[in-house]
Amino acid sequence: MNLDRLKQEQLELAKKLVINTKFKSLRLVGGVELLGTPSGEFLCVIVVVDYRTMEPVESAMHTAKLVMKYIPGFMGFSHGPIILDTFLKLNQKPELLMIKGHGIAHPRRLGIASQLGLQLGIPTIGVATKLLCGNIANDKLMVEGELRGTELRTREFSRPIYVSPGSFISVPKALEVVKHCIRPPHKLPEPLFLAHKLANKQKRLQI
Repeated sequence: MNLDRLKQEQLELAKKLVINTKFKSLRLVGGVELLGTPSGEFLCVIVVVDYRTMEPVESAMHTAKLVMKYIPGFMGFSHGPIILDTFLKLNQKPELLMIKGHGIAHPRRLGIASQLGLQLGIPTIGVATKLLCGNIANDKLMVEGELRGTELRTREFSRPIYVSPGSFISVPKALEVVKHCIRPPHKLPEPLFLAHKLANKQKRLQI
């Protein structure tokens, strides 16, 4: 595994990102969950919801081994292929996908949400529970002087989440979409919460 080569690939892909405010109305939004299984494989679940009501519309599952070992900062290479294979199983493709991880709030501006956004050609949003880089100033996630995301507290007494655009969406719009998808008392936006719930249910069936 040549990390220098992967870093260079990330830098080249980051040049293709589109972080803008041009955005059509949303009808379907997807959330992704990935869980390790007792067999050593990873289970990926994508739940698609109606953006207006947050009611589930469809879900898809796929189990596979990682194509490479997970290394922080390179999640798009290790986990991305499983998510892409799961996405292809959906009959009703979401117009936007939320991923647990980062978008441009990444040392080379190419977290897993950004990488998947380029590969799928749809808006993506990274929703993380820990910072990978940068610092917070007045809820703004700043990296090297650039605004790359937002710190958001969705539940009292809980740690914040970090919202960053993947591609084809702006920082303010990503925050707006995530806020719309929050359904108390859940900390995570509903598409991610439902994907996590379904993945855990499926994992228990495999034990």
